[in-house]
Amino acid sequence: FLTASRNEPEILIQALRAGVKEFLSQPIKDEEVKEALLKFRDRSRKSTGRVKKQGQIIDVIASKGGVGGTTLSVNLATSLLELEEVNSVLLMDMEPFYGEIPIFLELEPRFTWGEIIKNINRLDHTLLMNILTKHTSGIYVLPAPERWGETVDVTKAALEKTMNLIRSVFDFVIIDSGQPSNAASRLVLDMSDEVLLVTVLTLPSLIGAKNLLEQLDRSGYNKEDIKLVVNRYLSKSDISLKDVEKTMGRVPFWLIPNDYTTALSSLNQGRTLDDVAPRAEITKNFKKLAATLAKKVEEEEKEKEKKGSLFGGKIFG
Repeated sequence: FLTASRNEPEILIQALRAGVKEFLSQPIKDEEVKEALLKFRDRSRKSTGRVKKQGQIIDVIASKGGVGGTTLSVNLATSLLELEEVNSVLLMDMEPFYGEIPIFLELEPRFTWGEIIKNINRLDHTLLMNILTKHTSGIYVLPAPERWGETVDVTKAALEKTMNLIRSVFDFVIIDSGQPSNAASRLVLDMSDEVLLVTVLTLPSLIGAKNLLEQLDRSGYNKEDIKLVVNRYLSKSDISLKDVEKTMGRVPFWLIPNDYTTALSSLNQGRTLDDVAPRAEITKNFKKLAATLAKKVEEEEKEKEKKGSLFGGKIFG
C-alpha cells in the first residue's frame, strides 16, 4: 500500500515497479482503506488456494411435535464439530413455541436471537459472539425468544443479514425449526443449503410429513430438495420402508435407530448422546450422519464450481 498527497504519473509508475498494489490518495478516506484491505485479503486467499467457504445452513423441520427434531439438531451439531474438517458449529433454535435446546444442553443463555433482531443495525461479529452461548462440547448456541415473552418482528432483511453474518463465521449452522409455520421459519427454509424433515413410522407422523411436503410444494419450494429422516426406526415396524416410499413418493434419506431409553436419559440429564452413551448405536449413527452431510457438502461445492448449481450430485439414502 502507498499513500501520498500527490498522484502524479511518475509517482504511480515508481510505486507499481516497487510492488505497490493499492494507492490511497490523501486525505485518506475510511471506505477506500476498507475496500483496499478487502481486495488484499481476497487476493491473498486466492494466491494460497485457501478461499474460505461459505458456511452451510442445515434446517431441521418436523412432521409433527415429538418426533425428535431437537434431538437430531443437538446431536448432529455436536457430531459435526468432532469432524476434523469442521472447526465451528452454531446451533440455532427457531421453534415458534417451546424451544427446548437449552433444556437438552442444560444451558442458561443470557440472550436469544431476539436480541440480534432488536439490534440489527449494530450487528457485527463482536455483537454476535457476545450474544451467543458456548456449550462445553464446543458448539455455540443461539436460543429462541422466550415462550410467551417478547414479540420479535422478524423482517426478511433482518434475518438475511443475521444469517449471512452467521454463515461467514461458522462452518455449519444447524437450525431447529420444528414445524415451519411462521414467517421466520419460512425465510430460513429459503436460505438453507439442506433441509432435513424428521418423521417416525406412525400414520399421523407420515401423514403430517406428506401434508407438509405438499404445502411447501404449493408455496414454491422444491420438495425433492427436502431429505426425509426416519427417527426411532425399527425394522419390524407395522409400517415398512416400502410403505413410506409408496406414501411419500421417496426413499428415506436417513434412518436413526430406535433407542428411546438412551435418548430420554440424554434429555433428562441435559447432556449429549456422545456424553451419555458414546458407544451406543444411536450415537454412532449421528456421527455417521454428520460425516455423510459434511462429505456431501464438499461434493456439492465441487459440483457447484463445475455447473454453477446449488444442488448438484445424487441424493444418497
